[in-house]
Amino acid sequence: VEPQNVEAHVGKGICLQVQNLPRPAFESFRKALQLDAQNACALTHCGILYKEEGHLLEAAEAYRKALMADPTYKAASENLAVVLTDLGTSLKLSGHVQEGLAKYYDALKADSRYAPAYYNLGVVYSEMMQYDMALSCYEKAAANRPMYAEAYCNMGVIYKNRGDLDAAISCYERCLAVSPNFEIAKNNMAIALTDLGTKVKIEGDIHQGVACYKKALLYNWHYADAMYNLGVAYGELLKFDMVICIFHRISFNTVVFADLHTSVQSSVW
Repeated sequence: VEPQNVEAHVGKGICLQVQNLPRPAFESFRKALQLDAQNACALTHCGILYKEEGHLLEAAEAYRKALMADPTYKAASENLAVVLTDLGTSLKLSGHVQEGLAKYYDALKADSRYAPAYYNLGVVYSEMMQYDMALSCYEKAAANRPMYAEAYCNMGVIYKNRGDLDAAISCYERCLAVSPNFEIAKNNMAIALTDLGTKVKIEGDIHQGVACYKKALLYNWHYADAMYNLGVAYGELLKFDMVICIFHRISFNTVVFADLHTSVQSSVW
């Protein structure tokens, strides 16, 4: 490497970094910065090395220096958003919630499209029971990262708790379209569909209720509430052969079995 060639030192540092040789890589970037202290690329890669070693504050400082040298340097702003979000989560987990919130907002100042910052804001606002704010943040997370399954799932939880079952189910559907094996979302979907089944059944559409209970079991076949309500509905429809099938499926749960048996006896007699 030519001793006075900044780009050569930067290039060597990147090659060493790719080979997972952080110390020699850092030394190459240091030499580049001795020649050009405002080299945004070298500063950014120093930040990446700091981040990989767990030195988040040093990483953030390196990215900020890179942006001071070149405010348009996208790699620095994107990486700064990542580090600030990680710092926010660390602060939140240590009990400093407001400081964590501030870091998430700082992350979005660095990169207004960084979805995990919005997502983590949503988590904090949910924990603070500020659900309108949480929904807004989750929606922005999903808008900037359409494959963000966790954001859709958490939106569904809020809608479900508000009693908006259709909106909750829609969110869970979007979540599972992205991540079909997301067990939490599948369980939440089963709960929401069971509640919807009970709602429409009470409103007089027992067949639609049965359809909802059956659909719930497609997402969680051992969800006892769905089986229980399906058995009750079949009893009300005088489909006792189907009730017996439900008996067999939930016989492991003696409490549910006893309740269902009582309900069926009432229907029969």
